[in-house]
Amino acid sequence: IITLDEEGHITMDNKPVTIDEASQIMTQRMAENSNAAVILQADKRTAHGQVVAVMDMLKTAGVRRLAVAAEQKG
Repeated sequence: IITLDEEGHITMDNKPVTIDEASQIMTQRMAENSNAAVILQADKRTAHGQVVAVMDMLKTAGVRRLAVAAEQKG
């Protein structure tokens, strides 16, 4: 699970990381298990461009199974 907050900070395994660190970690994890699924949780106030940047990083790292966690209304 990767979390992206309103300010664009990335968290993996409950630790803050830069996008470059996240890329290195994901590349390594995909090498170990290329079929692993990744869940991206983004705050609804996060800039669209920031979400796209993280999604692009995940694709470059080899992620083929990506789910975006959405908050339910009501």
